[in-house]
Amino acid sequence: PLSAQEARLYAQYRLYPDSLAYLLEMDFPLPAGIGAEAVAAALQGLLARHDILRTRYRVDREGIPYAEVQPELPVEQVLLDEARWQSVQAQAMALEHGPLLRGCLLQTDAGAQLRLQVHHILVDEPAMIILQQEFEQLLRGEPLPPVGLSYRRYALALAQARELPLWQTAQTFWQQTLQGLEFDPFGHGAVEAGGQMGSVGWTLSADEQAGARRLCASLNLTPATFFLALWGLVVARESGRSAFSISVANAYGSRQGLSTVGMFVALAPCAFRFGQGDQPFADYARQLADAQWQVMDQLFYPVEEVFPLLADDPRRFGSNPLLNIAYSYLEGAEADASHAPDFAIEAQGPLSLA
Repeated sequence: PLSAQEARLYAQYRLYPDSLAYLLEMDFPLPAGIGAEAVAAALQGLLARHDILRTRYRVDREGIPYAEVQPELPVEQVLLDEARWQSVQAQAMALEHGPLLRGCLLQTDAGAQLRLQVHHILVDEPAMIILQQEFEQLLRGEPLPPVGLSYRRYALALAQARELPLWQTAQTFWQQTLQGLEFDPFGHGAVEAGGQMGSVGWTLSADEQAGARRLCASLNLTPATFFLALWGLVVARESGRSAFSISVANAYGSRQGLSTVGMFVALAPCAFRFGQGDQPFADYARQLADAQWQVMDQLFYPVEEVFPLLADDPRRFGSNPLLNIAYSYLEGAEADASHAPDFAIEAQGPLSLA
């Protein structure tokens, strides 16, 4: 069976098979003197070690998608020469055929590096960090401990959870949380409209960052919750609506998930409901934070399954100018954080208005 995360991205793939939105790219700097054979051997080691990297997504006779793990994947199918790389690097990956990763050895001003593209259905950010660390160890000839948990075991455990009482409890929780919302909890911001994508960024000065931290401390909020609270005010002002949802990409999970290569990030709706009258910002933000903490124990449940159970299905496209916005909040300077091994995105996700 597919995990909830795989099912979500597979559904997006079926809607937008040519989208490049879910192609993740990694650059692995190579030490001086490392040849192509050593790089190929290290990459082959990763392919053999992690079954998720050998996975493709097929459809059975009843039209149900499933994950097929190939027993082996020769590195020659993944590591491409530069001419082949130039011709395919801007092409979408076919989930039903695979392989769902590809790489090329490149010479840059900074030196030699392995550039790797991986489909997001296979990995999330913590998994990419694991892959980089293990690649470097294999390149140095260091032995790696056995893989503790296969991602397919995680997907199976998620499927088995459907038979437990906690599944119904989570379903009821999400029904109550999502009922009456007028906006799409997941939006479509992660898929580019018309094949075009753009980005706009803001950077706070040191004084502004210090002021924001003081404000967060005084309100006992994380920067991510403060950011979401501001987003809510912007959306409410622009739309004139009092009930909507912004989805947050949440990597909160089990300890085993932090050491397993796979896709664990869940999209958790952050519901906004504004009452009548004036409410202090501090009270509004704290209520939002409390609601987010309540969500934490329910993140295993694929929220998409609640939609057909609601009186009004909130999945809808909108015409508001803010439609198809994917946002991210970065803690620290983006230029520096993009190269840091502990680079963390506090909050991210698509926003869609009806």
